[in-house]
Parts: sequence; structure tokens; C-alpha cells
Amino acid sequence: MANNKKLTRSRDERIITGVAGGIAEYFGTDPSLIRIIFVLAVFLTEGLMILVYILMALIVPEEKKEKINEALLLSKDDEVQAEGSGFSGREQQEERVAEAEKRLKRSRDDRIIFGVAGGIGKYFDTDPVFVRLIFVIAGLFTAGVMIFVYILMAVIIPED
Repeated sequence: MANNKKLTRSRDERIITGVAGGIAEYFGTDPSLIRIIFVLAVFLTEGLMILVYILMALIVPEEKKEKINEALLLSKDDEVQAEGSGFSGREQQEERVAEAEKRLKRSRDDRIIFGVAGGIGKYFDTDPVFVRLIFVIAGLFTAGVMIFVYILMAVIIPED
């Protein structure tokens, strides 16, 4: 069976050129996670990732048409599987929508500064205190670079 997925720059999930949003759509993950990986890669590659991002913005084509939200559609195979599994097609559809809506966002409720750690904790279903400890320890070992990363994450990750 051929894979019909194509890597494109996203029109809906873009902050600069849609590269991170397009990669996230291709892999079926949250665009904020891809953006965080890009930011960390910029530091790890001493800025070389900026050149890679620019090249991708020039090479990867922009999305041409509106994409239909696949989470809301049930294929015939899903309907057949739903009949045999005891779950209705509606229940499977609701489960897909819930998975599609799981997005990394800054927390309004569990925040100390910008809500980044609270949002990460909620996304990964872990205690935000643990995430905050990681930020503090990493900040000590990276001579404060992690503080800059935290601020970038506050800008990149949308608020809940």
C-alpha cells in the first residue's frame, strides 16, 4: 500500500513559514513539540539548524488546499471494525477528536511565571513540579541558556 502523505508547509499551523507545522501534520504530532525541538537543535548545532530551517522554507512546498479534518471522518473500514468491536462509530470518532485536540499549551491554572511547566506537565500527564525542577537543574548546568529556552517556549507555545 502506497503512502500518500506529502510534506508541505502548513497554512493553519504557522508562526513564521509553516515548516514546523507541516512537519507536525506529517508525523501527526503537536506543532509546539516540533518548534521546541527546532529551538533546541539551534543551540545543539550552534546555529546550523537556522540554515536548515531556511532551506526547508524554500524547498518544501506550501499546502495547496484546505485539508479535511481526518479525525472527524470515519472510513468504511472503521465502521466495519466498530461493528465487530462493540464500539459505535460515534465512540471511535469522539476518541479520534480527543486525540486530535491534545495540544501542548501553556497552563493558565498551574502557572508560576508563564505556565510553560504547567502546560508540559498536563500534556505529558506528569507533575509540573517535576518539570520545573528539570528547568532549574538544566538552567544551572547550561549557564542560564535554559532560561532563554524557557522564554522562547513561552513565546512559541500558545496559551490554554
